[in-house]
Amino acid sequence: MNMGDIADMMLEGILCEGCGDFLTDKPRGYPDYCYDCKTKLYGDNYDDDDYEEEEEDDD
Repeated sequence: MNMGDIADMMLEGILCEGCGDFLTDKPRGYPDYCYDCKTKLYGDNYDDDDYEEEEEDDD
């Protein structure tokens, strides 16, 4: 993988635009930040339901 591939993956929303970590959701087709980077950028004002952990059923 070269730098061009990494940049393309960031532009497609596969990798976080800030830290380069893989995002947890499916690529959205545009650059995005992971939960940690968004909270660092926006502080306590950031609240995104997309990143809440899903509860597992123990049935």
